[in-house]
Amino acid sequence: MKDDNGRLLDLAKEMAEKIDKGKVSVEAAVGQLRNNRATADEFSALQLLIGALNNRDRLAELTDSGNSIMRILSAIRIGELISPNEFGRQSQEWKNDELLITSLLRGMVRKRKRICTETISPLAGSSDEVNFLLARLVEYEKPESITSDNLISVVAEAALERGSFFFDPDFLVNLWRRDETAHCSLLCMADGDGDLIRYMIGNIDKSNRSLVLMALLKAAKHGIDLSHLSPLLISDPYLKQVYGLLKDLKNGTAIEDPLVQFSFYGDPLQSGKGSSGGMGTFLRTLGNGLAESLPGVITIVPIDVKELLEKRSLLSTENDRHFFMYVPFFELDRMIPDSFLRDRLMVESNVRDILAMAKIRPAFFHMRFSDFASYSMLRLAKKLGARSFFTITPDPQRRFSNQNGDLIDLEPSRALRETSRVEIAWTMLDECDRLFGIGAEDSRNQLFSYYPQLHRHNFSKKLQMMPEGISLRNECPFRTKGPLYSLFFDQSKEFFLERSFSKKPLLLSVGRLDTTKGQIKLLKAWGDSNLCTSFNLVIIGGDVNSPNETEAGELARMRDYLRMNDRIRGRFCHLPAMSNDEIRCLENSISQVKTIPWPPIYIAPSFKEEFGIAILEAMAAGFVAIGPKRGGVKSYIRHAQNGFLIDTTSEETIRKELQEILLDKELSARKLKMIAENGSRTVYKRYSISVVSRMFAAAYLD
Repeated sequence: MKDDNGRLLDLAKEMAEKIDKGKVSVEAAVGQLRNNRATADEFSALQLLIGALNNRDRLAELTDSGNSIMRILSAIRIGELISPNEFGRQSQEWKNDELLITSLLRGMVRKRKRICTETISPLAGSSDEVNFLLARLVEYEKPESITSDNLISVVAEAALERGSFFFDPDFLVNLWRRDETAHCSLLCMADGDGDLIRYMIGNIDKSNRSLVLMALLKAAKHGIDLSHLSPLLISDPYLKQVYGLLKDLKNGTAIEDPLVQFSFYGDPLQSGKGSSGGMGTFLRTLGNGLAESLPGVITIVPIDVKELLEKRSLLSTENDRHFFMYVPFFELDRMIPDSFLRDRLMVESNVRDILAMAKIRPAFFHMRFSDFASYSMLRLAKKLGARSFFTITPDPQRRFSNQNGDLIDLEPSRALRETSRVEIAWTMLDECDRLFGIGAEDSRNQLFSYYPQLHRHNFSKKLQMMPEGISLRNECPFRTKGPLYSLFFDQSKEFFLERSFSKKPLLLSVGRLDTTKGQIKLLKAWGDSNLCTSFNLVIIGGDVNSPNETEAGELARMRDYLRMNDRIRGRFCHLPAMSNDEIRCLENSISQVKTIPWPPIYIAPSFKEEFGIAILEAMAAGFVAIGPKRGGVKSYIRHAQNGFLIDTTSEETIRKELQEILLDKELSARKLKMIAENGSRTVYKRYSISVVSRMFAAAYLD
């Protein structure tokens, strides 16, 4: 007997046939699919339906839709259906529409098609993603296939993609002289040829500091003395520091067969600052647990060169067999907004060179984000002969539907950028050796809804659902007099609590300061309601002294709101990011306060949480946890039993549902304490990192 997913696939094929024959509209067919409970939302239904259409005339009609996501899905399907010989005509028809051209190429990449260099020449160089896709599609046999300079970057990347170079050193020098935009890929191709690297370093654009840094790593790896070849390269104080650290790195001891995991969005040791959040905390604690079962664990962390002046080593020891490896880049903050698309080759090159210099020979690579950095690491894993693992999630697909499950529309360039991550996820699903999903059966069903190919046995058999977990040790790095929560009353802070309000129950929210985390929505929901007279609010997160652009914007919004609402001063406190150990210690201190009958309450106002490490940590400490309905939190919180789930779409929904919960006269302090105790038991029973790490170790070694 077929399950819900099987019946959904049959229904999608049936509806697609009717659309192909003009017997039913797309809108009606989507409505039918959404009636099946295995469909997550309108996007998942539309993706499944369009993926089953075969009538290209119908698909062409859909590419004229007013909705960017509908147009992207339809053009992808056309790319899957057309032959390479038809590509020239189709690309000519859409030549002025970047959204359709990019989507067409995505579809062809999905089906692993090949097109000749003459056909792609008009498109080469039109965008970073187009070049990325063309490099995966282009078929070439000899250097003469590079008929124009705009093809150099594409063909060079294609050669790197397949690990097969057809160019002799003289020809590479010729290409280097012809096209500066291809220098990154050509420098990668020169790897292993000391003379060629020397030539390129001697003729490099010194103003391109990222490329200079990349060349510096190549020189250090191959033992090229830059003091004579290019003294200007190491006269820069930042590059000089890197050069010295690289020399030290080469003197270390080899690490054989470790797991390499990646924290591309912030340093796990600086959780709450910049892009670093719960994932970094999880990688740190998981790595420590895995080190007990594996030969070693390397957590790769990108770092801006300017921060290296404070570092004494690129390799930091977390414990006996868990190390943090810092990989330097210039302008790291610039690389993140486009998910490392523009710098994909540099990411691969710098990580590879650092691993080689540290004599690290990995056995496993585990990638966790649907971005171009993860794709680069997949490619590197193949080149190094390491097994590849990927954590697949329903993100960003969930963002393409509103709270009612209806498809939203996005501005074309944003739609392309957001859906590019879906394409990376599809590639990772297809090419990685093993897949992990986060959570339990509900989460697994959602993955099947967003990734139709999982219905095929060869894909589903390599998927394993895994929980995340937290450390349950009780360590406190603070050395202070008195209770730790006295920090909230420190009048030297910009926002602090007045001691006259100290008997009020506490609402706490911890996380990196980012719009997606919803702290400002929470602040306004609390401040614009009766909640502010009944509860104090404390928000912890962000780098106050050196904020990045996002943090600076959130801090400005916070200050503006406090300036316009003076009545909440003394009831609200904001503290900058603390280390995870400090947060855990602080939460434990708060939960031990006996002067207030209510237990402390932790609120995660994020639009969604894939799992919610910070929520688990608060529950373990004895907080009542309130988290978002979207995402994986519902896999462990049962509403009104061991915590609460709320709609975090807007400050209005947060305000409404927090008031319903916290101002409910029937919800006594005694009942809340019981809910907090249930939450704590849930964490201790099911989400200890020691249990979770053993599960991951068994999967890696299987």
